[in-house]
Amino acid sequence: EEIENRKKEMQQAVVDVQIAIQTKIEQNQQIVQQERGEARKRQKQNEKDKEKEVKEKREKVVELEQQTKINIATALSEIVKKKKDVAEEEQKQKQVYQEMREKQKAEDLQKKKELI
Repeated sequence: EEIENRKKEMQQAVVDVQIAIQTKIEQNQQIVQQERGEARKRQKQNEKDKEKEVKEKREKVVELEQQTKINIATALSEIVKKKKDVAEEEQKQKQVYQEMREKQKAEDLQKKKELI
């Protein structure tokens, strides 16, 4: 009878150890699943952050391109205005010179008439 009791105790101990091992395996599996889930969340968040960063950089590039186009257009407009101003000034100088020549011719003609 004592051997029988000892045998039952040993069988119960084996069952207890198997239950403990199975419980520990399940706990470890839950921890692994949790960690995988957290890793996936971190990965998704990292991807979102990266996409957001890329989008912001693209927007900045577009903004800089637009500003560059505006700056070029402004510079070209100023060049055209300066050329126009120079052309107008040259025209005024030509006109003044022409008027002076005509006045000089008139004076010379007047002097010739006076001499005759």
